[in-house]
Amino acid sequence: MSPPTLNKHPMVSDILSQISSVNDKINEITKEIKDAQLPLDRTLASSFLNRISDLHQAIISQLCQMMSIEQSQILNTVSLHLIAQSRIDLRRNKTLLNLYNMEIPQLITQPNPPPLATLFVAVSPFPTAVKQHVPVSPIHVQILTGVHSGIPISPQDLMVAELTQSSPNFTSRKGNNTGLMRGHQTPIESGVALFDKLVFNVGTNCRPVQLKFRLSLSVGPSISQIESLPCDPCISITNTKQWEEAQGILLKKDIYSGRAEIPVALFCNTIQLSFMKAIRQDPMKVRRILSMEDFQYFIITRLGKPFLMQEMITGKDFDRFWEWFGPILQKMHHHKIYVQLWMTGLLWGFISIPASQKILSYREPGTFLLRWVDLCDGRLAVSYKAEQEVKHFDIDTKELSGQNCIARIIRDNRVLSKFLRIQVSSADFARTTSVVDKFQGLQNITAGRFRRLYEDVCNDEKPGTIL
Repeated sequence: MSPPTLNKHPMVSDILSQISSVNDKINEITKEIKDAQLPLDRTLASSFLNRISDLHQAIISQLCQMMSIEQSQILNTVSLHLIAQSRIDLRRNKTLLNLYNMEIPQLITQPNPPPLATLFVAVSPFPTAVKQHVPVSPIHVQILTGVHSGIPISPQDLMVAELTQSSPNFTSRKGNNTGLMRGHQTPIESGVALFDKLVFNVGTNCRPVQLKFRLSLSVGPSISQIESLPCDPCISITNTKQWEEAQGILLKKDIYSGRAEIPVALFCNTIQLSFMKAIRQDPMKVRRILSMEDFQYFIITRLGKPFLMQEMITGKDFDRFWEWFGPILQKMHHHKIYVQLWMTGLLWGFISIPASQKILSYREPGTFLLRWVDLCDGRLAVSYKAEQEVKHFDIDTKELSGQNCIARIIRDNRVLSKFLRIQVSSADFARTTSVVDKFQGLQNITAGRFRRLYEDVCNDEKPGTIL
C-alpha cells in the first residue's frame, strides 16, 4: 500500500464555500428577526426556529467534515490555517444561533424580553506556554447578543480574565489569588475586549490552567453576569528551560483530547502547525514547511512505524517523539540562528545518516549538509563528502559560547566548502536542492552576528575560497 500524499484537499475550498453560505443565511435570518413586528407571530417564530435548527445542523456537519479531513489527509499550512480559522467562525455562529434559539420564544409573549448575551473568545494564542512577567499575545473577546438584546456598556464596565475553577490552585507570594495576574481587566470597545497587557505574575509548575472571561452588567435594578467558555489551556513558565516540557504537555493534551491514539495525518498536521507557531512563521506566508520526507523521518525512523494513513500514533509514541523533538523545537524557538538556517535551507534538518550518505555520495568533495542528530539532546551534526566517502561529525554547541559557534565551525573547517541547500514548496511540498558556497550562505543569513562572522572572514579571505 502506498504512503499518504501531501496535498491541499479539494474539500477545503468546498467547506469554505459552505461556511460562506451559512454566514449569508445567518445574516439574512438576523435581519428578518430584527425587522419582524413584536410580539412575534407564532407561525413566523416557528419558521425561524426551524431555519435555525437547519443552520445548526449544517454547522455541526461542517465541523465534522473538517475533522475528517484533518484525520485523513496531510495538508499544507494554508489549508490548516484556513480550517483552524473556519472552526472558530463556525463555533461563533453556533453560539449566536443558540442565543437566537433562546430569544425567539420570549419574543412571542414579550415585546421587550430580558437581554440575552454571552462572551466568545475570538482570538487566542492558546494552547501555549507563556513566560512569567511577559505579556501574553493579544486575546480578543466578543460580546454576542440576541437580535433584540440591547446590552448597555459604559466606559466603567470592565471585562475580567480569571482562572477557571477546574484549574489548579496557585497563590502569589502574598499568599492569595489576587496577585496571580495583572492586566486582567480591560474596557470594551465596539463589543470587543482586547487583552493585550495580560501577564502571569507566577508560574504554574508546568500544570495547565484555563482562563475564562466575565462581565458584570447593570440591567435595571439588578447585576447580570455573562461569561465565556474556558479558553484552551496554557502553562506559565518561570524560565525558558521549562518551555520544552510545558509545550509537550499542552501539545499532547490538545492532540489527543483524552483519546488513546490518533491517525498519522492528524499527528502530522498538528506537528506542522505547532512547528510553524514555535518558529514564528505566518502559515499564510510560510517560507519553509515540514516536508513529506520530514514526516516520513518522524514516523518511520523515529517511531518505527509505517507511514500509512491507517496507522495510529499512541500517547506513548508521542512521548518518545517529543523526547527527541522537544529539545530541537526548544532551540529553534529561542535562538534565531537556527530559524534563519532552517528558512534559508542551509539547515537540512531531519534526515537520517543513511539518507544523508546517499544524497551526498555523488556530490563533489567538500559538499556538506547540516542535520539534527538522532540523539535526544537537540545537537546538530555535519555530514560531508570527503574524497572517497561521506563522513559525519557532531557539533557540540555546549563547548562553545554564544550562538555563533555553528558559523565558526563551518567557517574554520577546511574540508567544508559548499552547503547542500534544500527548498520546500509550501503549496505541494515538492523538494529541490542546490549547492551554495559556504561563505555566500553565511552572508545570506540575516542575523547580525552571522554577518559579522562573514565580514571577519572577508578581511582575510575572498568569498568562495576554501579555508
